[in-house]
Amino acid sequence: INGTNVRGLLLYVNNSSTDGVSHYRPGDSNQDWRQAVSRLVQLSAGDEVEVRVYQNSGGGLDLRHGFFQMFRVSP
Repeated sequence: INGTNVRGLLLYVNNSSTDGVSHYRPGDSNQDWRQAVSRLVQLSAGDEVEVRVYQNSGGGLDLRHGFFQMFRVSP
């Protein structure tokens, strides 16, 4: 991957992409990169939440130090 291509971090709920949470950044093969995604989503019991990573060129890369955190916001 080079500086003209992208890597992405996406949030999915029940196998569907949530609006406005796809954050892409030009890839740089010479350094580690960090990305974050944040979104307020209304969930119901049994909903599945996934974080997916993406790149549009090059070979496979390792995901190191992956971290996922959720908070419950209630009235």
